[in-house]
This record gives sequence, C-alpha cells and structure tokens, in this order.
Amino acid sequence: MKASSVPHFWLCDVPGTRSLDPDGPLSLGALHDAMAADRLLDVFFYDGVPSRSDFIRLFQSDERWTYAAFREDGRPLVLAAVTGMTGKSGLAHFCYLRAGLAPAQLLAREWLLMLAEGGMRSLLGLTPAPFRHALAFAESVGFRRLGRLPGACVLAARRNRVCDGVLTMLDMTRDEFFRYGDAASMSAE
Repeated sequence: MKASSVPHFWLCDVPGTRSLDPDGPLSLGALHDAMAADRLLDVFFYDGVPSRSDFIRLFQSDERWTYAAFREDGRPLVLAAVTGMTGKSGLAHFCYLRAGLAPAQLLAREWLLMLAEGGMRSLLGLTPAPFRHALAFAESVGFRRLGRLPGACVLAARRNRVCDGVLTMLDMTRDEFFRYGDAASMSAE
C-alpha cells in the first residue's frame, strides 16, 4: 500500500491554536482510547501511563505542542508532540497507531516538515535502548544517534526496570533534511 494513498488530515494544539477537543470524535480522548486499544500507552508512556483525564490534561498543556493525524473517517493514525522547547529546539515524541502503520514514515516526515516550516531547527529524542523498533524508525526519518545515557529510562510496565536511553537528534537546518526520504515517494510495505 502506498503511504500517500491514505487520505488524512492533521489537527494540532499549540499555543494560540486549539483544534483537538478533550472528548468526542477527533479528540484527545479518542486518541487515548485508540492507543489503549492498540496497547501503545505503556510504550509511548514507558515511564508510567496516565489516566484518561490526565492524558487529556497533559496534551492540552501549553508546554506541549500536540499534533494528531486522522484518516478521513476519523480513525486516529498518529500522536506526536514536542516538549521542553528551548530556543528553536525541543524534545520529539511520535507514536503511530495500528491504523497508521502503513503510512508511518510519510506521516512522520509531514510532521517534521511542518515543524521545520514553523521555525523549529532541531529535535532531540530519548528512547529506551530496548525499544529497537522505535530507534530504527527514528533513524528511518532522519534522526541520528548521539549516544547512550546510562540509566535514563524507567520502564513502568516492566516492574520499573531501569535501562539506558539512546539520545537521538535531527538537525532541521541542513539541506539533507529537506531531501531526506522524499516524502512524496515513500511507501510502506
């Protein structure tokens, strides 16, 4: 299936723009419920899963720029966020849901290009070292590994196991960023 063949749209909650309702269709509540159904909450929130109401409150915070992609029928595809902004940099968080698996790379690149066009210059990621699939995905959309941070992550779903975190970075100022993986030609198997 070609990634670009999945009709979709983006909604965002950033300072000055609030397009995600707390509940109902196309809402933070719907995103929470879809992530719970896909068993992704303990992956995205590896350090502790918030309740539904805390999830909504967390993603409505002005300290967190929240983005979500939905299929035309309203089914959630992606939840993404930027936190810890300093200057024109921030910490990236990205999770594709089961419905977003096929177009995940394309959706990630669209989100990253939106951020770059909005002035973001670099993003950092911190991923638990055991989450090799997430690290491979980050690298597939242009992030590069900077190093390991010993003991940086606590995996709540695994009895609070402490593990290393892998620090990744995406430099959005380089020409290669805009050429990387030409989003229009990306496809998923």
